[in-house]
Amino acid sequence: MPAARMRSVHDGFKTIHPVTWASKLLMQALYRKMNKEMKFIEEEKVRFKASRSGGPGGQNVNKRSTKVQAWIKVGELLLSDGEKKLVREKLAHHVNKEDELEAESEEERSQEANREKALEHLEEMVAEAVKRNPRRIPTRPPEGAEERFREERKMESIKKQLRKEGKKVDIEDIT
Repeated sequence: MPAARMRSVHDGFKTIHPVTWASKLLMQALYRKMNKEMKFIEEEKVRFKASRSGGPGGQNVNKRSTKVQAWIKVGELLLSDGEKKLVREKLAHHVNKEDELEAESEEERSQEANREKALEHLEEMVAEAVKRNPRRIPTRPPEGAEERFREERKMESIKKQLRKEGKKVDIEDIT
């Protein structure tokens, strides 16, 4: 493999040897999967509250408290200080005055299922907030596209010149 195509990976991995571009992509996909499974929340630190739900369940809705609300203090998340700050910024509308992140679920008919869903929702919100988007590499448009753009602008200019009264356009200028 040519040396120009070889790169070393340091996106969360401690590898020293250069690897190919394809294996770098594979390693990054594996790293993303590991991050997806990573837990940011300890269940013991989450505060839950159950109340009556307006969702599906028929008479069950009137008798049982199946809606679950979950709160966790942002300071108790298993994140660095910078990531906690990022969570507070990106999820400001989910963070209350006590610096708690809130989620709720009332989709299921049982309190236990809604408790799990609320916990999953908290996990997903935190994971999405701390996820970093890859930096965009700016690219130039191809020469053919630039040439077509210039031709289109020239044709628009000629069209407008022909609309003007008393303006004569020379055919040689058009070509």
